[in-house]
Amino acid sequence: MKKITAKDIAIDAIFVAILTVMTFVPFVGMITLPFGSFTLLHLPVLLGAYLFGWRKGLLFGTAMGVLSMIKALTTPGLSPFDLLFIWPWISILPRAIFGFLSGLFFDILHKNSKLYGNPLIVGLLSFAFTVMHTVLVFGSLFIFFPNETFAVVTAQGEIMKGVGAVVAVIILIGMTGEAILAGLVTPAVGKGTMFVAKNFRSDTSREEEKE
Repeated sequence: MKKITAKDIAIDAIFVAILTVMTFVPFVGMITLPFGSFTLLHLPVLLGAYLFGWRKGLLFGTAMGVLSMIKALTTPGLSPFDLLFIWPWISILPRAIFGFLSGLFFDILHKNSKLYGNPLIVGLLSFAFTVMHTVLVFGSLFIFFPNETFAVVTAQGEIMKGVGAVVAVIILIGMTGEAILAGLVTPAVGKGTMFVAKNFRSDTSREEEKE
């Protein structure tokens, strides 16, 4: 079992601090619109998962979810879905799964140095993981709050149908934009900071060999 080191604590503190600033500084990590919210919080989670693997991915994904829940409890946005994020199975669970699975796939990719350092492959995976994040979040909304979610997406009446269509378009645009951004940022920033991950992973391997 991996021991927690000072390096672990420092990395965790940096990433959680970044996530906290992005969550609570307006229009930095969350861009709120009347019918939906765009988030950039997935970017540090993906970067942490890429650099350090599933443990950090799980931790940072969980931190993202906890911060989102606190944000929903204290300063909810205008989206009809925002109030539902006060529940941990909507705000935390999908983000924890997202971080864990992203880190797990990046761990597998790390076994092949050529693939791990290929920006195209890392970018495509980051795009796919971001789409997965959106599917997990809205899948949770449909599972745990089907009536409320269907009421927004399949609203009745001419005016409400228009509202439902706008919500669906905003979700699609938001997901696509977030995914494209992740596909560009993760390989670019990841390549620039890879030396940190190499040292971290080598330390981890030595500790596990000792055990």
